[in-house]
Amino acid sequence: MSVLPLLSLTASALALAVVAPLRGRGPLARPHAGARAPRALCLEPAFEQLDVRPDSLGAPCDFTSLGVRIPTVLAALEAQNISTPNALQRAAFAPLASGRDAILHAYTGSGKTLAFLLPLLEQLDATSREPQALILCPSRELAFQTYRVAESVLQHSALRAGVAAGGANAARQMEKLRKERPQLLVGTPGRVCELAFEWRKLKLQRVRHLVVDEVDDALQSGNLDATVRVVASFRDGRPLQIIFASATADTPMVRRSAVQLLDSPLMIRLGRGEGNGGAPELPQGIAHGLYVLPAQKHLEAIRQLANSEPKPRCIIFVDSPHRARIICEKLASSYNIDAAPLYGQQEREQKVDVMRKLVEGKLHFVVSTEMGARGLDIPGLTHVVNLDLPTDHQHYVHRAGRTGRAGANGTVISVVAPNRVFVVEKLAKKLGVQLESVSFKGGKQVAAPAKRARPSATSAKRSPRTRSVGGADAQRPRAKPVRDRGASEAVPTGRREDRLMRSPRKARP
Repeated sequence: MSVLPLLSLTASALALAVVAPLRGRGPLARPHAGARAPRALCLEPAFEQLDVRPDSLGAPCDFTSLGVRIPTVLAALEAQNISTPNALQRAAFAPLASGRDAILHAYTGSGKTLAFLLPLLEQLDATSREPQALILCPSRELAFQTYRVAESVLQHSALRAGVAAGGANAARQMEKLRKERPQLLVGTPGRVCELAFEWRKLKLQRVRHLVVDEVDDALQSGNLDATVRVVASFRDGRPLQIIFASATADTPMVRRSAVQLLDSPLMIRLGRGEGNGGAPELPQGIAHGLYVLPAQKHLEAIRQLANSEPKPRCIIFVDSPHRARIICEKLASSYNIDAAPLYGQQEREQKVDVMRKLVEGKLHFVVSTEMGARGLDIPGLTHVVNLDLPTDHQHYVHRAGRTGRAGANGTVISVVAPNRVFVVEKLAKKLGVQLESVSFKGGKQVAAPAKRARPSATSAKRSPRTRSVGGADAQRPRAKPVRDRGASEAVPTGRREDRLMRSPRKARP
């Protein structure tokens, strides 16, 4: 457990200490006169590490022998046909149940939520009707999803879960929290700050366990201030267990934050053990495809996928809300394909409706911005299509993680022009995955080992500053990138993998 030694350090100074460039002289934050200085930063923070292989079986184990002692939780898991903990859950339970600080670095769909939730529940006092554990999620979609998972295992328990997330009526949320008085609270940083510090209605004095899910996203610029403000509110000498979790948790930003906030954390890494240079791991059940087409024919790939058998269920990733809407319109008008856009600026009811239809199989294609890449669990999703390439390998990991979850198979297809093949090859090399060349014949998807493509004469002559939106549009100068700000309380703006990876221009009306 951590006892944060930041008695007089402001939240803004702590934020600066977390994100300041390392210069070998400690943090750049300046505490108030007479205040205790924060822990010194080292250039390459090293933590005790526990490597977990997903196929490691170990001794036969169920949740009872693992240490889950709450009968109603065991019954709820059994009712959901979850009878055996997976490798990550087995490895994480004992250290987390003992109150140790930890960093969970495991690919999407690996059971991270239960891995940190079950040991937390064992440490909560059902007789105390105040929040004792807080799970911070950078997006409202992830917060509500995590809340539903917690509710599902606590449905017949004396413990209660509550949610305080943006995108819903704050007064109604606060009234529900006041009535139910949950011991476990799931929330977004901005809404928790609003209720706890502006309205002063949410009491966090009894919180002893803090989880920051998708921690690398929570520490991005727009989320950072609110996240740090919540953490800084615990600077009263209390013992506090802090857990960081993400598929991309092993980054310099997260490591620097862990040095500042965590006490001798255990880094629990789930991977294949193949040593891919510290890059995030991806599930083995995901195939990675490359479909090379001229830019003006990219939507032809979606048509071929839609006409293939078995019927796919797919998320198509693009760079902006405007482009998502345009692609949906073109799929409907040109190919009679029913697709719905998904982006942060939508009303919550619209997003819930889109996700419900996708999960129920009433909708097979969703065109999403980056907001759909974090935390969403969509059972039965067969394909992820990168119609616009991710900005770096970490964004690729989160996009790809929407499929192939919980041991299922899935396919990621990156649709690129010939002169952009090298970008996907670079991402694949970084992640240690094998690319396959994808095509469609007779309504079936065909894959073969990818060969390095050489740009055609036509594509080589094309200016890198112009691009078709994916249909019959004529080329025009590139517009400024459009950022989708509604999904989380910030949209990550990480360093781009290559200068050529720019957001596409807006489409001609």
